[in-house]
Parts: sequence; structure tokens; C-alpha cells
Amino acid sequence: MPLSLNDIRHLDAAEGWLERGEYVNCFHELEQIDSNNGDDQRILALRWKLYDRAGLHVSAARIALEIQRRFPHEVAGYVWRSVSLEKLGCTPKEKELDPFWRQIVAI
Repeated sequence: MPLSLNDIRHLDAAEGWLERGEYVNCFHELEQIDSNNGDDQRILALRWKLYDRAGLHVSAARIALEIQRRFPHEVAGYVWRSVSLEKLGCTPKEKELDPFWRQIVAI
């Protein structure tokens, strides 16, 4: 479903808030976007950036995984997931052994 003009305005506003480091305002703008459009690639990308900058790396890793699943040819999802997992301190060995990591990193 294409974004409505109203959703595009909220997305633009959210990007502006994120650039200013106003994470709460960015989140509120994203929440104003029609929930049917939550899987839009631009919205998912902005959510990842928000969560990454806000230090919410588990949420960022989950968003990156969602990007990988929905847009498998989009390289950013793989890179962002790797960045998020590294910030969480997840090593390849931990991914294999710990059920928590397996839940986050599973495709």
C-alpha cells in the first residue's frame, strides 16, 4: 500500500526529529503513520536508525531482521543487523549456543 500524503508528512517530520536527536518526537511521528503501512521499507529503515541511535539495539536487530525477511535483496538489512548484533556484543559462538541470541539472529 503506497503511503498517503499524510503518512509522508509524518515520515518527513520523523526524519527531521531524528536528525535533531529528538528521539521521542521521532517515535511519536512514526506512530502517527497508518499501521497498515508499518512494513514500508522507508518506515522500517527510519525505525532502525531511531532504535540504533537511541541505543535500543535489540529492537534495532529485530527491525533489521524484518527488513531482511521482507526485502531479501536489500543489503542494508544485513548490514544493519550485523551492526546491531555487534553493538549487543554478540559473537558468532554466542549465536550458536544461547537461545536468546538464536531468537534475535534467526532468519
